Formats: sequence, structure tokens, C-alpha cells
Amino acid sequence: MELKKLLEETKTKAIYLIDNKGKVIDFFCPEESELSEIKDKIAAFGAVVFNVGSNFLNLFFQTELNEVKLKAKNETLLFFKYNEFLLCFVTDKETNIGLINLMVKKQTNTIKT
Repeated sequence: MELKKLLEETKTKAIYLIDNKGKVIDFFCPEESELSEIKDKIAAFGAVVFNVGSNFLNLFFQTELNEVKLKAKNETLLFFKYNEFLLCFVTDKETNIGLINLMVKKQTNTIKT
């Protein structure tokens, strides 16, 4: 999966590839911003949220967590399970989240085109 191309196609503020311990494996941001400075914090936060949610769902519902969406007034954090990694998008309120969801599913071959 080409993260830089995916960033450009989705027009998001940033995209991260994160391991399950919260370490940034890859990161793209269209321009220098505060997201570059806090990328490690976002990655660690995302891994914690995803792992806690995943453990909860596994324990009580015997199912796997595939994605998490944290939506605020001006920004949204999207975390998608991608193999043994997390794929994270930081978006603004104008971003089409449904389109990102569809593009990620196409890129990860979880739907047929």
C-alpha cells in the first residue's frame, strides 16, 4: 500500500502506519504542521485505544475490532486494522470519511471492486 498516494487521494491532513505498540512505522503529511511534531503521541494514543477496544470486544463478544473513529468538532482520527498494523488518518471536518473507508477497504482487499 502506498501511503503517500493514499494521503493524496483522500486529501487528509496526515496518514500514519503504526505498530501495535504505538511506534510510527511510516508517516506522511502534505506539509510541515503540528501533526509532524505530535505524530508519536497520536500513534501511542491510537495503539492504546485500539488495543483496549480490541481486547474488550474479544473478551465480551468474541469478535475482532477492525476500525475506530474518534470524531471531534473540527477533526477526526480514523484507525483501521491493517495486517499487524494500524493505519491512521487525521482529517478535518470537510473530509469525506465514507470515501476514506471505501478506499481503505479497496487497498486492503477487503472488498471487491
